[in-house]
Amino acid sequence: MLKTNKSIQLNGSSDFGGQSAMMFSANVRSDGNTSLNATIVNQSLYKANKAEIQKDLAEFNVMAFSLSEEVEDKLKDSKEVK
Repeated sequence: MLKTNKSIQLNGSSDFGGQSAMMFSANVRSDGNTSLNATIVNQSLYKANKAEIQKDLAEFNVMAFSLSEEVEDKLKDSKEVK
């Protein structure tokens, strides 16, 4: 039996001099489940720019959690309408 789940993917990166130091991703599923990932892709850039990258990660997390809350609110609203 086919089972599907719609999701919204949010991606970002912390870049310096045209190179990515860290990549961010969030997957918000239509059932309200959310996963977040951050991957260091350039260790030397990460070490040299750690404070700025941590700010970028915090900003990305705010965006991801906001998106997740929007999906959860829509899910709750659709259940209340039924």
